[in-house]
Amino acid sequence: MDTILNAILLIGGSIATSVSGLPFVRRYANINWLKQHHEVASYFFLMVGTLYSVLVAFAIFVVWSGFKDADSKLQHEATEVADLSRLSVKYARPGPEGRLQRPHGVSQLGR
Repeated sequence: MDTILNAILLIGGSIATSVSGLPFVRRYANINWLKQHHEVASYFFLMVGTLYSVLVAFAIFVVWSGFKDADSKLQHEATEVADLSRLSVKYARPGPEGRLQRPHGVSQLGR
């Protein structure tokens, strides 16, 4: 819950700062000066947007490859547990009541 509150405060604070800063810029900056720098700012925002999209794509690739690695490790572990369960049936010993006893700890795998 603390993370959600921090995210809301960070995003809300950023929005409030940018919206409250707009009237100050409009009041103290000359409109002709802003129009002259509009061309440069558009190329700058285009470059920043492209860089951001490449970084987001890289982050998605890293997370997806980690997910695929975790999935393959999970499948390998499930196969090992199934093999262990089958081997425990093969090597089970007769118990005191005549029933087969599996080695200690292996009986918990089938639950």
